[in-house]
Amino acid sequence: MACLVVDGYWVFKVLGRHPDYTQLREYLAKVAGEQIDLAWYFDAPSPGGAAASAFHALQQPYPKGPGFRVIQGWLARKTLRYPDGRPVPDPDTGEVIRLWSQKAVDTSLSHYTFKSFLNDRWRTLVLVGGDGDFLPLMRDLVLAEGVRLILAGWTGSMSSELMSLANRVVVLDDLAVRSAPLPKGRPA
Repeated sequence: MACLVVDGYWVFKVLGRHPDYTQLREYLAKVAGEQIDLAWYFDAPSPGGAAASAFHALQQPYPKGPGFRVIQGWLARKTLRYPDGRPVPDPDTGEVIRLWSQKAVDTSLSHYTFKSFLNDRWRTLVLVGGDGDFLPLMRDLVLAEGVRLILAGWTGSMSSELMSLANRVVVLDDLAVRSAPLPKGRPA
């Protein structure tokens, strides 16, 4: 039994677009050599844009769609600051620069992935994401629970610690995955 977990926010940050997740799921099932029984997708909506309904296409049952269980974090505005704590002004307008940042995507991913493992006892985890924040969970799953970790991502975007822990690293650079129409946009 295999589980696919996608950090959608990370994918968009790395690629600047979303791939066709149905095609990606099929490819990763072949790489894993087994059927993907559970698929999770974690992201945060775009500011002023994609509501929960924008993720509906990701929930279309497989094989018609990617068949994800979608979990959304949220966005918060954050003031950009110099190392000494002063706010950074926009050089053209003088206004304080405020950036959008995602909240709870990584913690939700870790929480629901572990909860899914406890409930379903899958033996293979295919992780599309390269964030080093997942290292404690992945260590526990791989070293303590004997889960086979397949880490998938793009060159230069995956944590070296995660890569060394994985049973297999799949570089997706050459995979011709079509762009998907949803969800649109992402904060800078």
